[in-house]
Amino acid sequence: MASNESTGLSGLYSSPEVFSICSWNYVPKALYLRQSLLRVAPDISFTLFLTETRASAADSPCLRGLRVFFIDDLYSPEEISLLASRYDVLELNTSVKARCFSFLFSQGAEALVYLDPDIEVFSELAELPGLLDRYDAVVTPHIFTPYDDLANPGNLDILASGTLNLGFLALRKAPASGRFLNWWESQLFERCTIDHSLGIFVDQKYGEFIPSFIEKTHVLHHPGYNVAYWNLHERRLSALRPYTVNSEPLRFFHYSGLLRDPSSLSKFQNRFVFDEVNVIYQLAEAYLNQCDFFRSSPYVRRPNDFSLFADGRPVLPIHRCALRLTSESLPLTNQANLVFQPEKFFQTKKINVKLSLQIELEFECEPILAASLKLAPWLLGELPIGYPYPTQLKEWFVSRGFKHFGLREPGIEG
Repeated sequence: MASNESTGLSGLYSSPEVFSICSWNYVPKALYLRQSLLRVAPDISFTLFLTETRASAADSPCLRGLRVFFIDDLYSPEEISLLASRYDVLELNTSVKARCFSFLFSQGAEALVYLDPDIEVFSELAELPGLLDRYDAVVTPHIFTPYDDLANPGNLDILASGTLNLGFLALRKAPASGRFLNWWESQLFERCTIDHSLGIFVDQKYGEFIPSFIEKTHVLHHPGYNVAYWNLHERRLSALRPYTVNSEPLRFFHYSGLLRDPSSLSKFQNRFVFDEVNVIYQLAEAYLNQCDFFRSSPYVRRPNDFSLFADGRPVLPIHRCALRLTSESLPLTNQANLVFQPEKFFQTKKINVKLSLQIELEFECEPILAASLKLAPWLLGELPIGYPYPTQLKEWFVSRGFKHFGLREPGIEG
């Protein structure tokens, strides 16, 4: 970190608590996040919020010794049913973030640091205690300088997903942060999807309000924080330990979108290809090996809760979209599977479909049809949709369109 931002560990918040959030599929990453954190700060408090039911973790030795809370520690059964019906695994894990902050503050925490589970910590986050003495919030931008090429991600991609990356967020318990968390939680409960047409990108786009809603916000420009595929155009890593970034200590690396091939680093970028002698390749390869070690436990190889219907079929994006459009939810079994109720998808009702901030349509139709248009708005340019009932849309959906959404059958007659 630049010297004018380095404050040491002498402040009131000398040991902010750290937490992360994940489902079963990311538990190996969360376990390695914790190990990397404790390696540089052995006395730090780490909490994991698992967006699974407590019952599903009854036989999970991999969680022993961890401070873990489950989704049923945070929400009522009715709220869990709504969240599980509306959101896929990414949306669900981001939708609970505000409540996790509030929950830990209610448990006595004075300062909190959130880290995404796919992060590896390399050195103590030494700047944060002093910053949290003076500020109610600390955030990191995706990039400090614009891109000057045509590769992905581009500047517009950053605008679409949010200029701040909320894989890291530090908050101090204060009236301003409390007010923000209350507002943020209400937004995430209702609208925590990826819907660029409405300017929504899960929890992250809302985060752009943080510097406006929390006056004492510090935008951290330390190049060693939140190093990831999106900012490698401006950050040069040293080849040897202790790693530095632009001559400052590497605090943590964020392996967002990392696939099995370290040379690509992330499925979300095509700007760089790394060879085996590159330090980025070596970091990614070592990280994958560490995660594989934790993944080797049979106790973490299990399906996420809420991913299946009770009959074993997968819950697809079109199902969740239909339930969001109608503000409906499905009951849950004791095994945390959703109970399929045909009337929630195939019974005609009045539905508003907001395709963009400028285009909103109202139909009397089956929710599954309305969801198909929401997920595939390009159909407006190919079909005379029809109003008030979208007859042509139904004909397309029944004849072949249902396959586009991964359905085995349309569920409605032509």
